[in-house]
Amino acid sequence: MKHWLLATLLLAGTAIAQDVPRPTGGGGEDDGGRVVGGEDAPLGSARFQAEIYWTVAFSEEQVREDRQLRFGAPGKLYLADKAPWDLAHHCGGAVIAPDWVLTAAHCVAGSPKYPFLTTRRVRLGTQDLTRGGATYQIDRAAINANWTKDGKRDDIALLHIVRDAQTVAIDPARIVPIRLIGTLPNDRMTAPGDEVSVTGWGKTKVTGRNDGQLARDGTVNKGSPILQVLSPLYVMDKAQCAQLPDYAGRLSSGSMCVGAREAGKDSCSGDSGGPLTRVQGRDKVLVGLVSWGVGCGLQGVPGIYTDTSQYLSWIERAKRVPAGTVTPVG
Repeated sequence: MKHWLLATLLLAGTAIAQDVPRPTGGGGEDDGGRVVGGEDAPLGSARFQAEIYWTVAFSEEQVREDRQLRFGAPGKLYLADKAPWDLAHHCGGAVIAPDWVLTAAHCVAGSPKYPFLTTRRVRLGTQDLTRGGATYQIDRAAINANWTKDGKRDDIALLHIVRDAQTVAIDPARIVPIRLIGTLPNDRMTAPGDEVSVTGWGKTKVTGRNDGQLARDGTVNKGSPILQVLSPLYVMDKAQCAQLPDYAGRLSSGSMCVGAREAGKDSCSGDSGGPLTRVQGRDKVLVGLVSWGVGCGLQGVPGIYTDTSQYLSWIERAKRVPAGTVTPVG
């Protein structure tokens, strides 16, 4: 599924630094996210969708050095094969209130050399990453204090965004927050068998367990500039999911398993932090966030999502973090 998000865009003119998260090159664990087997989302169907993107770029020297690596070499990023929007894309997110974006904790984890608040921005109001929408500065972030990369637990973060000199005016109707399930007394909580949908701009091809940048068919795996939607997906019984060899002993209380009834449909790298939704009445409600998984679109291997209904009180506490910080919140 979502291999550790390719947090790989670097400052121009610098060498590829060791402290920047890089593709695993395999291991099958995908902590990023994209939609495999989806289709173009209908216009206006995901006005809550957010993109988190890098504001730093690869230098010409880095592109040249990457091009010189042989096809399939460990660490090769295939920079020359990807469009600028694909190189810049980092994660998805969901607008849950004016100026507040919910995403995955692993999308916010950064390094001293590339601080999250100064090297990432949020784009809203478009489903096409090549045009439209407005971008916003992230002025603070809360990350769940219990999140650990290895444990894959409590994978949730909250961003506060502000308008700045780069923010253009757009029709406010193009940005509509999505309601979190569990915030109304008559909400029915998600149950096994529920039909859900995921949206994202992540990678679009099936991957194996031991790949990185390449799809299972041996081609470079790229994202889609047009927002993809994958539906139907189905919530899986957690006890049954925990018995799968790939996930035995690795699921936390705040996670949920979601998959398709056939292979080739999944979220993947670049979809991380993006919204998992369920129709309730005439509206969509947010039930989860793309978190991690093994491979993308593999038969019998569901994706792991953060169950947002378990974090409603955490979200309220997270809103109190001070400006200018990335703060762990318990």
